[in-house]
Amino acid sequence: MSTLALLAALLSLQNLALAAEAEIASLYNQCGGENWEGATQCASGAYCQSQNPYYYQCVATSFGYYTNTSISSTATYPSSSITVSPTSSVVPTGLVSPLYGQCGGQNWNGATSCAKGSYCKYLNNYYFQCVPEADGNPAEISTFYENGETIVTAIEAPTWAQCGGHGYYGPSKCQVGTSCRELNAWYYQCIPDDHTEASTTTLDPTSSFVSTTSLSTLPASSETTIIIPTSIAVEKVPLWGQCGGIGYTGSTICDQGSCIYLNDWYYQCLISDQGATTSTSLSITSSSESSTSESSSVGPTSIAIETVPLWGQCGGIGYTGSTICDQGSCIYLNDWYYQCLIRDEGTTSSTSLTVTSTSESSTLEPSTPESSSLESSTSESSTSESSSADPTPTAVADVPLWGQCGGIGYTGSTTCSQGTCVYLNDWYFQCVPEEITFSSTSSSSSSSTSSSTGSSSIPTSTSSSGDFETIPGGFSGTGRTTRYWDCCKPSCSWPGKSSSVTGPVRSCGVSGSVLDPNTQSGCIGGEAFTCDEQQPWSINDDLAYGFAAASLAGGSEDSSCCTCMKLTFTSSSIAGKTMIVQLTNTGSDLGSNHFDIALPGGGLGIFTEGCSSQFGSGYQWGNQYGGISSLAECDNLPSELQPGCQFRFGWFENADNPSVEFEQVSCPPEITSITGCARTDE
Repeated sequence: MSTLALLAALLSLQNLALAAEAEIASLYNQCGGENWEGATQCASGAYCQSQNPYYYQCVATSFGYYTNTSISSTATYPSSSITVSPTSSVVPTGLVSPLYGQCGGQNWNGATSCAKGSYCKYLNNYYFQCVPEADGNPAEISTFYENGETIVTAIEAPTWAQCGGHGYYGPSKCQVGTSCRELNAWYYQCIPDDHTEASTTTLDPTSSFVSTTSLSTLPASSETTIIIPTSIAVEKVPLWGQCGGIGYTGSTICDQGSCIYLNDWYYQCLISDQGATTSTSLSITSSSESSTSESSSVGPTSIAIETVPLWGQCGGIGYTGSTICDQGSCIYLNDWYYQCLIRDEGTTSSTSLTVTSTSESSTLEPSTPESSSLESSTSESSTSESSSADPTPTAVADVPLWGQCGGIGYTGSTTCSQGTCVYLNDWYFQCVPEEITFSSTSSSSSSSTSSSTGSSSIPTSTSSSGDFETIPGGFSGTGRTTRYWDCCKPSCSWPGKSSSVTGPVRSCGVSGSVLDPNTQSGCIGGEAFTCDEQQPWSINDDLAYGFAAASLAGGSEDSSCCTCMKLTFTSSSIAGKTMIVQLTNTGSDLGSNHFDIALPGGGLGIFTEGCSSQFGSGYQWGNQYGGISSLAECDNLPSELQPGCQFRFGWFENADNPSVEFEQVSCPPEITSITGCARTDE
């Protein structure tokens, strides 16, 4: 080969390398969208996420770094860039779930491993979340892995990344040349030192991380104004073009439509619901008002002259749009969502939103901010509830059962199609059945009602607060626990087992329907089995409800059937936790003061045919005694029983036969509404 040909080949290879490099979009740059012809691959530590059909953006993964923890050696790691097809929202494969991301739950198909410095915590059967380790060092969150090899360990948040704010738990130390500055109470950002428009509040650079408990008291007042610079030439941005964002230096005037905030790095010229607003220049103002806990500022107003249509969002934590209603008033629904509604008193054509701190609590109140109320521009105060006569907005679909209905950063509907929107933590509210209560402060709804087949005489005393009435002269002492799930009809489901109950414990057929109490048990050739609903669930981190078989010293079926026992665990990792169990079964094979907790996948015990009779073959129930041994094996059980199985590896922490202190207490209505059985002598 001649020297000239060799040089030509080398030049060709160099051009190919440069072209390949040019096809990788950097962090927060566009990577897709309709008619997009540029790069669709994102740089390391980012993935391509759909913002709308016209704009896909490279966004950071867990503070801009891939993370790795508790992943088996066979796990696949992300490559240095991710190729996407700009047709749908893309979730990269092979990644662990970031801090506060979902990591499990019934029907969950995403990542089940958490970023280093966090662990996957059971919240309920449908939602597991990555939360910080109580004694871990979250600085390790930013360790970056690629193809199984540690590439870099970074403990500094990158420029323009979040570094503080109420509810934030992550790196607060910024890269050299930037400082962590307050934009509002919920968002501190790493801003270059030569950027003078930022807030003057700066976090201590010697601290690597900040949490809500380490934030100092907010200043009495602070205001930050960031003016997006316009280009020297007075030019207009075409429809769908970028018109603002951190680091953007182009024009902020739209040729058509309005300049709409999508995220801190990207504003776009879009046609609003109320029509186009031409030649609208953009500026952002962020403010935080003082309060005893946290500010309730609704954030910046992106378009100063735009009004919100009826039923549209007009405020809330993290909201950046207009707060002026075209019709009606801007009404507080919860801390994350204000809505333009018609009030009983009549409409106010242009009502602006002001948020102040009050002592009144809202129904779905998180730990911060404690409360909020509204004042209209006409000094006419509005209530924190919308009128019952107001129709449901057609623009926002109701949230289905078990779906998210609130939380910091959430912008969807807060109305549940079924059940009640319940607070789980500051980042996640969930639509749960009204008969289930997950937290003592999570909902103002009344305790559950009994099902249609239940007895009207079932007690209705509430117990979600964790305070349970001890039954005078009831059973008490110390004991031991085991676990089981044999699918058999519970012993207390037979009529006549006790003369002091409202009725036998319900038993169910293969289809799940409640059967006549005299139906023979499926474990001896009949059709009656344990109802799927009689499996455990958590109320909060320290309290759970469930069911058990038991043998009590000095007890009999007449005195023990349908009693509730408060079990306080005294050994293993769950020592100190409490579980309220109703005794639905007895055990001739159990010792004295022995509780066999009903946990799906906990072992078939002496009755090995019941579950196959109820659910058929093809399921793997684990060892005869002890059952399955890992969370992954829950997937081998019938889907109806997987929530209770997951509970064992979540709230119950896979504790192996922990010891307990027990006492007889009044049964919570959440339990008796499931079994249809309650004591009449308590």
